[in-house]
Amino acid sequence: MGEHSGKFSEGLLFLEKLKVLKLNSEDSKTNILRSKAILNYSLDNNYDLTFFTNSDRIDIYATSASIHLGQNQIVFAIEKFKLALNLAEVLKNNDPTNKTLAVSANNIACALEEIPNLSSAQIELMLLAAHTSRKYWEIAGTWLETERAEYRLAHSFLKAKDYISCIKHANLCLTICENNQAGPLEFFFAYEVIALLEKAMAQTLRSLPQMQKYFLLLSEKDKIWCESSLFKIEVT
Repeated sequence: MGEHSGKFSEGLLFLEKLKVLKLNSEDSKTNILRSKAILNYSLDNNYDLTFFTNSDRIDIYATSASIHLGQNQIVFAIEKFKLALNLAEVLKNNDPTNKTLAVSANNIACALEEIPNLSSAQIELMLLAAHTSRKYWEIAGTWLETERAEYRLAHSFLKAKDYISCIKHANLCLTICENNQAGPLEFFFAYEVIALLEKAMAQTLRSLPQMQKYFLLLSEKDKIWCESSLFKIEVT
């Protein structure tokens, strides 16, 4: 209701209805309270967040940034995302907010990559978000999430037309796959971003045969949603 529709008042009313259900879980009550704060803070930058923990405020700032991005309010999105990052510097490694921030940052980068013509401010936020996702997945995730964060970084740099940085992170993604004996799906997408770069630079598609090789090794289920990525490379 906030990010996609801009219906903040309706969102707050919906949360009040959930509150009436008298949910027994303390986590549920906390989530409703935090969600209300996210909507209120997205409406009013002066909304009082004093009574929330640092971890909760990081979540509120990051989610509010995503909402502003969805409403095409890029200045507020950058401002609030940076507030989240400033607070996150003091997080302990075992704080679950590390994962929350990694996920939120990845979603912001993905959303910006889908916009056809990015402004310089949007590019700044996209790259900051992709770097943030990489940083916090290394803390909160496994080699798999770290590898996928390198893939995201490569894609974001490709979108920004920074081809040198793109190939650097694409190669890091591929190296992590090799070092951890990753499955064919991970190798498929590692080579996909390299192939996209080759295509963008009008080079010979040396990575296409590798994509085709790993595509054949995918499960039938994975092939269904990967074939469009392969088709996009094959069609010149």
